[in-house]
Amino acid sequence: MKSRYRKLGLLLWFMIFGSASGQDLQVRLNVDGGRWIARDQTLTLRLSRPLQPDDGKLAVFIGTADMTDLFVNLSDSLMYNPSILLLPSGETELSVSLVSKDNDWQEIARFPLRVKTGLGFTRAEVTPRVSLTNSGQVAEGHAPEENRPERSTYQDFTGQSSITTEHVRGNLEILSQWDLVGASEQNQALRFGERGDEAYQIDLSSYLLQVKSGQTTFSMGHIQHGGEKHLVSSFGGRGMKIQSAFGQRMDLSVAAMSASDIVGWDNFIGLNRSKNRILSGALGVNLLSPSRGVLRIEGTVMDGRRLPLDNFNQGSVNDAEESRGVGFQVKANTRDQRVRFEGGFARSTFVNPRDPFLEQEEELVPVEETTRNARFANLSLGLLQNVTLGANWQVNVNLSLRHERVDPLYRSLAAFARSDYLENAMDVQSNLGVISLQFSHIRSEDNLDDISSILKTKTRVNSLNMSLPLAMIFTTPSGPSTWLPMLSYSYNRTHQFGDSLPVNSGFSEGHVPDQVSDSHNGSLDWSGTPWHFSYRVSYSQQDNRQVGREKADFSNFNHGFSFGLTPLGSMDVGFELSFERSENKELDRTDLTRRFGLNLNLRTTTYSSLTASFARTHSSDDVDASEQNSLFFNAQWSYRFTFRRAGGRDFLSGQAFVRYNRNEADSRDLIFGFASDSSSWTVNTGVNLSLF
Repeated sequence: MKSRYRKLGLLLWFMIFGSASGQDLQVRLNVDGGRWIARDQTLTLRLSRPLQPDDGKLAVFIGTADMTDLFVNLSDSLMYNPSILLLPSGETELSVSLVSKDNDWQEIARFPLRVKTGLGFTRAEVTPRVSLTNSGQVAEGHAPEENRPERSTYQDFTGQSSITTEHVRGNLEILSQWDLVGASEQNQALRFGERGDEAYQIDLSSYLLQVKSGQTTFSMGHIQHGGEKHLVSSFGGRGMKIQSAFGQRMDLSVAAMSASDIVGWDNFIGLNRSKNRILSGALGVNLLSPSRGVLRIEGTVMDGRRLPLDNFNQGSVNDAEESRGVGFQVKANTRDQRVRFEGGFARSTFVNPRDPFLEQEEELVPVEETTRNARFANLSLGLLQNVTLGANWQVNVNLSLRHERVDPLYRSLAAFARSDYLENAMDVQSNLGVISLQFSHIRSEDNLDDISSILKTKTRVNSLNMSLPLAMIFTTPSGPSTWLPMLSYSYNRTHQFGDSLPVNSGFSEGHVPDQVSDSHNGSLDWSGTPWHFSYRVSYSQQDNRQVGREKADFSNFNHGFSFGLTPLGSMDVGFELSFERSENKELDRTDLTRRFGLNLNLRTTTYSSLTASFARTHSSDDVDASEQNSLFFNAQWSYRFTFRRAGGRDFLSGQAFVRYNRNEADSRDLIFGFASDSSSWTVNTGVNLSLF
């Protein structure tokens, strides 16, 4: 009996005092982990009971930082008042561990912390990226002497820097990207073609600032706008754009951009010149809910003016230009994408305004303002979709019809459109399991106004592409056969001809073109585990049917093979051999070309590799009247390296290389005794570095 009471007493003692071991110690945080808090928010950790001496002590970490000494112990709670050290911004975790007297750590609680930045942003990230490139030449040789290069040795440096920022506060999001480029040589500066020796060697190539709030986005910098094919088609320039969606059914976008390409810090917004701007707007309406398919109507307006200014990378436009127009397009497809349609219509007015600088006080005939139309329509039909013909065979057949007409003299400053052009096309894409077949037919013509004194040219194009993976077609229970190749074939036939002899043009029948071109291309590819082999053959001919030039025909036959082998896991070896025969029937001349090449890729270590390639070409004619030879050799050793910061993130990575190039060429005219020889070799070095 006494033994029973003794056991009961021990049990009560353990229930009362044994809990001090920390197994029942619970911790609560005074803030909700899903709520964003300020950096000076007071944190309180409430304990389910006071900490006993036998429990040990508590350790508190925020992220990887030990914050224990900054928490004040209030018997049944720990409190942190961040008056001296603010909480770290972003999403981190607060963990609480119980440390025994024997220094055994036991985590008893973990809480998510979401802390705003000092300006109240829930996310504030700045990501810099810097890339530096060194391209040098340490030695060179040449023959003859007149082939001396402008610089025998050099070391050039270029660099690119990109800074991306992201700031989020509630439904407000601010994004930006800034791209800069630099060059050590003045003639490689970004705006050297525009400013010459006054161009900055470090300059702004592009930037984009976006402010998003709900379904509205404001953009400034290098932007793109427009989806109307013939009026405003993804026109890009420096400027401003605002776009907003009104639910799922309607969206509106308006943009103002420079009409010419701008880089650098000058004209930062891009709208300094009122006569060198593109103004455009687009309103789109979705008539169907996404669950029922797509039926979208979009209207576009545009008003643009362009001055004869130099682009930073392009010569000047010789005349001022203006255009304005309207357009609309329709996009529709069924829910299963079996039927898809896209079509549009644009009407544009174009003129070259009076330019005193171009006239130079001369009486010029003014350019008349012209208003013209352009239209297009594309229809795609899924005639057969996933029709099963067996366990592993499915049939798909898609038919596409295309139509495009652009009136003569049609022009829009914000879209490229070939004026005076009509095209109708049909495409058929099909596959039977792994077998694929494509066919297309295109009919086009110009001189749409049928002006009798202008030549009308018509073009007919037929093309066929086929792919037969024989190893997959005749597969065995053990898998595809290595000895059966992939068979590919393509055919193209193009017929270009004049419709008739222009009236009062001074042309004769011999000036009206009529030419048919045919080309055939085929290949066989085998692939094994350590090897691959390919054979390719092509034949093309040009049949000139123009009156008086019936013999001006050409043909070309080319065939060759390539073989690759991986004898070691770190080595790849390749060999190529090809033969070409070109025949000029008008001159009764046949040229023969033979080429062979070798290549080697040796991965010397995990981070370094050695590559080498050699090629030799010999050309001659069938009567041995002339011959040409060329030789090319290249060898390069490269080494990749990476330095990582704490946490495993790359801090600096790059590649260094040393390259040797050699070129030799000689030619002989065996009839007149002419000969020429030339050779050159260089040793180049380079380093590419990427920071952050």
